[in-house]
Amino acid sequence: MRQKIHDIVHKYVQRAGIDDMLKWYDENGFYDAWASTSFHCNYAGGLADHTYNVITNALKLADVLGSEVSRESIVLCALLHDAGKCNYYVPNLLKSGKTSGSKPMKLILSCVLKIMRLGR
Repeated sequence: MRQKIHDIVHKYVQRAGIDDMLKWYDENGFYDAWASTSFHCNYAGGLADHTYNVITNALKLADVLGSEVSRESIVLCALLHDAGKCNYYVPNLLKSGKTSGSKPMKLILSCVLKIMRLGR
């Protein structure tokens, strides 16, 4: 999936800094990340699959609708729409130390919110 994303991004995006963005994805777990814990693409690598799907479907939709928005802007928006999910999920460990079978991942945010509540 990494190569597919790089290929489609380089096909449409000519801006300076795009290689730095793609490198950041490589360095921050984008291609291993989950897109969700319970819904779409809820598996390792799901975030990359989901992002590729958003890019390709956004381009198709723009063509069907005759959109005047640049394809570069469409690809960038689709590429970046879930960038914040890199390193966003962590294994949901049970007290036994095993990973939960029903919900194997959880949001890091929930841990942060719990710590914030404890600090009050």
